[in-house]
Amino acid sequence: MMRATKSQKIRSRLFWLSSILIVSLLAYILGWSQFFRVTGISIDGLQPQAKELISSQIKRESLIQIGEPLARVDVRVVKRSLLKNQWVGNVQVNRHWFSGEVNLFVVERSAIARIIGDTQFKYLTDQGQIAIFPEVLSQTVPELSGAYQDKESVLRAKELLGELSGALDSQLTIKSLSISSPTSFSTVAKIGEQELTIRWGSVNEIPLKIKVLQGLLALPENSQLKLVDLSAPLSPIVK
Repeated sequence: MMRATKSQKIRSRLFWLSSILIVSLLAYILGWSQFFRVTGISIDGLQPQAKELISSQIKRESLIQIGEPLARVDVRVVKRSLLKNQWVGNVQVNRHWFSGEVNLFVVERSAIARIIGDTQFKYLTDQGQIAIFPEVLSQTVPELSGAYQDKESVLRAKELLGELSGALDSQLTIKSLSISSPTSFSTVAKIGEQELTIRWGSVNEIPLKIKVLQGLLALPENSQLKLVDLSAPLSPIVK
């Protein structure tokens, strides 16, 4: 029994020593040897027309170096660095151990309006944030002007554009949104070649206001409308 116990102890020690050696060897191979090093950086997720123009900036800001060990590419650091760009909504980092390639899947924020009167390409996103986009990522969305610096107004503008999106697409196209205050919004829309100004007042009762507007636009006598005031949806004013 004593010999068996001693033999078991020896085997146990050999097992642990072997495990430590294997782990150490793997750590060396992954972190220090010439194997498993970064051979390239690929980028996906961007608009095709912008990918080529902005890829070099993304690669630079990722802080990944060609030739560095793949194991040393800190995914959290890469994501944190790229998310400093206001236009970036999410980043996925994938390391391919056999090819040595690091793939960055970059998801840009969704813009719902472009802020005018600013030299930078600022947009209102679907999350209610004001974000600067690179010029190559410019998007065709309604223009936003007025009191957009006020946080409450921005959130109300997001809410209004969200309600209008899809509800009126078959009848008109929203070209611009103006904010006078958190309770006063107006839009300029295009119906064919004709412009129509719509005063919404506050964003309260927007579904009702949309239905009233749709009813007004369906009337033949309103085919040449220039202005609709829906501040009081049950008593709309048309001109």
